[in-house]
Amino acid sequence: MPRLFVQGDDTEAGFEFAGYPSPFNDNTTLKYRLPENGLVKIRVYNAIGELVTELVNESQQSGYHAAEFRPENLPAGMYTFRLEYTGANTSKYMVLKLVH
Repeated sequence: MPRLFVQGDDTEAGFEFAGYPSPFNDNTTLKYRLPENGLVKIRVYNAIGELVTELVNESQQSGYHAAEFRPENLPAGMYTFRLEYTGANTSKYMVLKLVH
């Protein structure tokens, strides 16, 4: 299966991935849309690329979804949110950077 790397909130082929607010203090909400059923993983990395947490790791139905990130006990800085999606016909990586 092809793997695509997309920076930001690309809407190609029915995908969406966005976060708000940015910058954020207490929490941020990630919203995304899947074009078909599939496995979704959303991982959060700090500015030096260390894995901070995994927000989602499950099979999900097509459509709109949301996940909330609370940076408890984490220093201020830039965080990278990586959505990895594997469906029946498509797989995709999407990256979103937000400031805490």
